[in-house]
Amino acid sequence: MEDSAIKPPFLRRGSTQNIIAGVVAFCGPGLFNALQGLGNAGGSEPSVSAAMNATLYASFAVFGCLSGYFFNLFGPKILMTFGALTYSFYAISVYLWGQVDDKFAPMAIVASAILGLGAACLWGAQGTMTLSYALENQKGSFFGIFWFIFNLGGVIGGLIALGLNLNPDDDGQAVNPATYFTFCALMGAGAVFACIFVIRPSHVIKADGTAVVFEESMGTSNSREELKEIGKLFTNKHMLLLTPLIIQSNWFYTYEFGGINGLLFDAPTRGLNSSIYWAISGISSYVIGVYYLDREAIGGRRKRA
Repeated sequence: MEDSAIKPPFLRRGSTQNIIAGVVAFCGPGLFNALQGLGNAGGSEPSVSAAMNATLYASFAVFGCLSGYFFNLFGPKILMTFGALTYSFYAISVYLWGQVDDKFAPMAIVASAILGLGAACLWGAQGTMTLSYALENQKGSFFGIFWFIFNLGGVIGGLIALGLNLNPDDDGQAVNPATYFTFCALMGAGAVFACIFVIRPSHVIKADGTAVVFEESMGTSNSREELKEIGKLFTNKHMLLLTPLIIQSNWFYTYEFGGINGLLFDAPTRGLNSSIYWAISGISSYVIGVYYLDREAIGGRRKRA
């Protein structure tokens, strides 16, 4: 809790900015997860959906390596606003491909590549905010709270999909166009929310009353040197040891959402399945972050991890 003697304005508190990041993620990647939970992003052609996912994550992998560099250049407000907008563009493109005409498939694939850049910007900014705005004994709680809010996007999105597709006009396999319009509007709202409420890191105050301070950046005049430092991370043994966990964390999505939800269930039950999936994920993240990762009695941070 912030000291009452030096209690900063609500918007400048680190805990508030972490919640704001969660709301932006709720509207962007949270609803994106619900859209993916509809199976093949709600489309009818698995091969196009697979190409979209491959393009998205290839782009995400490349630009994700540069997200810290982007953060130094532009700051969290621009990154989160831009990132949220790319999710909205993706939803529009998926609607045109899945509901209007297959000729929009190339547009959907291009939108996936753009989303990879936007996701890198949004997640890079979020990770920096969550870690930097928390005290050492709050980092688990900050992550738990953020992931709970973020996963609520998948829960609410799944329930929206369930409600809008309960009375389909066909055999129940096609997704109601209103689903896409609703998701697109909420994703756009997330961008507006980020633009209004995300503030500069230098204006944020931590729970102990100290300001957020970053190490001096190389700056744009030395961008080549900064990129070299990013490259050195790929020789860092600690990061390399995490690589198997990083890969498996996203490995199963295509199978679960495309191979199971997309093929074995109709549109309403896909939404229900997706909602339950993300609800369990959000609750688990909250419990682990708030009640486990910050408990010093269990041992050091490495042991808890």
